[in-house]
Amino acid sequence: FAPRNGSRHHQPMDRFVTKTKRPPPPPREEKPLKRFRQRTIVGLAKVTGLRRLAALQSGLNEASKASEVLEVLEKLSGEHLSGEALKETRIGKDVTEARKRFKGDSKVQELAKTLIKKWKRQYHQDQ
Repeated sequence: FAPRNGSRHHQPMDRFVTKTKRPPPPPREEKPLKRFRQRTIVGLAKVTGLRRLAALQSGLNEASKASEVLEVLEKLSGEHLSGEALKETRIGKDVTEARKRFKGDSKVQELAKTLIKKWKRQYHQDQ
């Protein structure tokens, strides 16, 4: 080993370092497994398909009369929507917009309000 900078007594640092074994890592705390509810085929039959939901959503957006909006909202209230479908289609925003468009109609207001509450509850259950 050649000394640097004209130093005569340069030695590698390995001579001065003592090597010891590392202590074993502390035991890891095991987290409880998440439990998912298993869906049954019968339960999935009630879930509305995205195509049908998209058709109802476009009907809601194109409705020009309160009676048409009320009809679509009644159809939607009979459907069972999954949290994924609610998130993917964002139908809650359209229902809220329809509610704002028809402020004078109390039936539309009430049905839209109950739908949104129901969907919020459903969405949080699915998450």
